[in-house]
Amino acid sequence: MTEPVVGILTDAAKSYSRPRFAEEASALGLTVRFLDPSHFDLLVDAKQLKTFYRNRPLTPPDAFMARTGSESGQFAQAIIKQMESTSGVAVINSLGSIHVPCSAGPASGPLAVGNG
Repeated sequence: MTEPVVGILTDAAKSYSRPRFAEEASALGLTVRFLDPSHFDLLVDAKQLKTFYRNRPLTPPDAFMARTGSESGQFAQAIIKQMESTSGVAVINSLGSIHVPCSAGPASGPLAVGNG
């Protein structure tokens, strides 16, 4: 049996979190693949979605997590949406969860320390 694969979408080549993700994945028996949004090609037609990475068809990961932050550009968002639409892929940071902090506006209320 092969190890489950987790694809992590990140454009930060030297992210401080990369070694930690790799370490934890290994401890859990997972394989982690860091995927740079600039190396994706997406094809959408009437019959199916096709995802390419580095000019080759992407084997869908078992799980997919976006680590591009709330500043995700439109293309990164399209990649996330495509993964959400790919059968068998569990998406951890959905497009909706990325948009919520962006559209919430400035912090207010009892938990907003220093806003007043």
